[in-house]
Amino acid sequence: MDICFAGKNYLISKFTTKEQFIKELKQILPELFENDEIKWNCSFMINNQFYNAIEVFDALEPMTKKVYVLLQLAGG
Repeated sequence: MDICFAGKNYLISKFTTKEQFIKELKQILPELFENDEIKWNCSFMINNQFYNAIEVFDALEPMTKKVYVLLQLAGG
């Protein structure tokens, strides 16, 4: 599964907590944050469907209450 944001694709590669997801997201996409808070109006495309930032957590959260981490750019 991959995520597209601002024209860049990111691979989802492992499970983690929501807190770790946000920490990783800050490192990979710092432009999503303002005053250390995520800009909830940002939108992502996951498997060709658009989600806002809040919906991303719901879309990626499996039964184990964990979410995926974006670790590296797709294709590299």
